[in-house]
Amino acid sequence: MGRILEIMKNIQKRILSAAVCSVLLCFASLSSMAQDTLLGRMEQLRKSYGIHFIYDATLTGTLNTTRTQSAPAATIPLEEALRRAFNGTSVSWQLRGNNVVLKSVVEPAKPRRYAISGHITDAETGETLIGAGILSGQAGAVTNEYGFYSLPLSAGRHQLQVAYIGYEQVTLELDLQRDTVLNFSLKNTAELDAARIVARKDAGLQSVYLGSVEVPLVQIRNTPVLFGEADLIKSLQMLPGVQGGQEGLSGLYVRGGGPEENLVMLDGVSVYNMDHMLGLFSIFQPEAVKNVTLYKGSFPARYGGRISSTLDIRTNDGNMKETHGSFTVGLLNDRFHLEGPIAKDKLSYSLSARGLHTVIAEPLLRLFLKDKYVNYFFYDLNGKLTWRATDQDRFYLSVYHGADNGTF
Repeated sequence: MGRILEIMKNIQKRILSAAVCSVLLCFASLSSMAQDTLLGRMEQLRKSYGIHFIYDATLTGTLNTTRTQSAPAATIPLEEALRRAFNGTSVSWQLRGNNVVLKSVVEPAKPRRYAISGHITDAETGETLIGAGILSGQAGAVTNEYGFYSLPLSAGRHQLQVAYIGYEQVTLELDLQRDTVLNFSLKNTAELDAARIVARKDAGLQSVYLGSVEVPLVQIRNTPVLFGEADLIKSLQMLPGVQGGQEGLSGLYVRGGGPEENLVMLDGVSVYNMDHMLGLFSIFQPEAVKNVTLYKGSFPARYGGRISSTLDIRTNDGNMKETHGSFTVGLLNDRFHLEGPIAKDKLSYSLSARGLHTVIAEPLLRLFLKDKYVNYFFYDLNGKLTWRATDQDRFYLSVYHGADNGTF
């Protein structure tokens, strides 16, 4: 029994010794950590070099938590010791006699940038405006083929100017503090400010402004053509660098390239046959078209696939405000156009139809003459639905159908 008590006493002594060692090691570790902080290193430097540190009380927390490198040797110059102690920390120092002034190094905040985005439309019809400009100082942006723009700006006050040819300019003061959606509606005006035309020295082969031409719809509708029928492709043949091949036909030869080297797109979809009656008419109805852009060179990479030119045609979105239309009887064909809102300012439609006069006679000929008649006709149908789901989301459904039919 006495042997067991002696063994238990030895075990208790060993446990007590281990606990005392652990406590001593903990204090030693804490002392070492205290010396590794800037505050502990400053105390060492004060004793070694006889200097005093001057700093704001708000810097105490930083000095007490910031770790530093190994202790500098006491034999090196004071400035070198200070450089080693404060290198890589957020505290800067300046030696003034026996005093060392400490300051917090605050990195300058980067100016925050936000984006202004939205759509620019016609105030009367709600139709989106392609190529409208928005400007703030030296920064600016233009609307894309959907009438959408996005302009990144730094936070703060800005003056925005929104303009489009033939429309009144809009000016808006804005304090930008977050990403903002701004939609603009411009009013049509018949008055134009005087323009000053200045030539550029870089015009020519070195110019970066070459390539694209936007054709006004008024020019398309007023271009003199065969039989008085307005035709988009024949209007383009009047432009420099563009030829039409045989007189009266709607082929497109751009700067020596053939018709097969042109990329023709209708609402972003490639069109591979754009002619009726062996090239006498094109399939594009003037009433259905909103914007026409011809790239004769240096066209964007997204239009890859052709080497001569790119013709980008965008159709009407439809009037968001009121319903209106037209009916035209020509020498060779009849045209019908109707557009308007289904839900005002939310959902609109645009519908255009065209056909040769003989398309009306086709049912009668088929009824009375059975299979013993001769007839030829063509027709085109364009339809588009536009839905403004939100200020940032738009949905489009564009449809085209056309055909040439002949019975001989």
